[in-house]
Amino acid sequence: MKRLELSSIWALLAAFEDPLPTALNAASLPFEGTFVKGVESVSWMANNTKKLLASDSGPQCWTFFSTATFGKQNKVPQVSFCDNALSSNYLFFD
Repeated sequence: MKRLELSSIWALLAAFEDPLPTALNAASLPFEGTFVKGVESVSWMANNTKKLLASDSGPQCWTFFSTATFGKQNKVPQVSFCDNALSSNYLFFD
C-alpha cells in the first residue's frame, strides 16, 4: 500500500483598500502571480484582482502561500482519511 504524506501549507486571501507598496505601481506589475524569494514564510503570491478584474476600483485582493518550512513549524491538526477517501474524494476531520 502506498503511503500518502501530507505537507502543511498555509494559504491566505487578503484584501487591501490601497494597493500594496511595490517597486512599481501594483496596477503596472507585469504578472498576476509569482514565486517569492528571500522570505522564509512566503513561497508564492498572486494578485487576484489583476487576474479577475481589469478595473482598479475596489479592494485589491491577494493570495499568499506559505513555504513548507513555515507550514511545518505552524502545523495544525491535519485531516484524516478513511480507507476509501482517495477514491471517494471525501475528507474527514479529526
